[in-house]
Amino acid sequence: MQRQILALCFRAAPPRDALDELGGSSQWLIYRELVRERLLREIKLALPRTAALCTAAVLEETFVWQLEHEPPRTRFFREVVHAFAACALRRWAELPSLHPAARDMLRYELALWDVADLDATPSCTPGEFAFDKRPVVSRALALLEVSHAVHLPECAPGVHYLCVHRPSDAERPRTWSLTPVTYQLLTQLRAGERPVDEIVKQLAAAAGARIDAAYLDALCTTLAQLMELGIVLGSR
Repeated sequence: MQRQILALCFRAAPPRDALDELGGSSQWLIYRELVRERLLREIKLALPRTAALCTAAVLEETFVWQLEHEPPRTRFFREVVHAFAACALRRWAELPSLHPAARDMLRYELALWDVADLDATPSCTPGEFAFDKRPVVSRALALLEVSHAVHLPECAPGVHYLCVHRPSDAERPRTWSLTPVTYQLLTQLRAGERPVDEIVKQLAAAAGARIDAAYLDALCTTLAQLMELGIVLGSR
């Protein structure tokens, strides 16, 4: 019966045999429409700007295809958005008529959706920040590189490095625009696998930069800003 109900709700057209097995009642068709409408409403709630950029027709076509071929496979309702996004990112890559910022916008809004639900409580009690220790970075964080300014109203073309962050469970996610160097630094800090001084040496070597007084001054300014925002929490 579960398989019949899934087929009835997720196929592009309700299968006659599944409907017959369920008794052929028109109430099942109403149930199908309620299920599909609720799933699509969740996607539009999570991805409002994406829905506006890709047009209602593309969103609906992608939703119908996804339900039939790559339906959600989770009991957690908010993960419905992830299932749709994974499918849409692949299918939209083959749609040249789509707004050029649509896929970047989808990735950005998905990051906002994720960070809004991540636990902002540190995984450990951080100590005072030290260069010779491993960093502790906020868990309610997402980093992404996009080719359009999706964090701004106009969505103009251009490479941007974004940090989506929520300082505490009582706050909403905020978006910060990073320089390429800060993006690389924060990506390594977030991994938390090596002491900060090792990370700095590696990044400087990769960029062909000298770790002189000016370099350290700029680095300390950046780290101070990240700590003030609650992105870098200390060391362990």
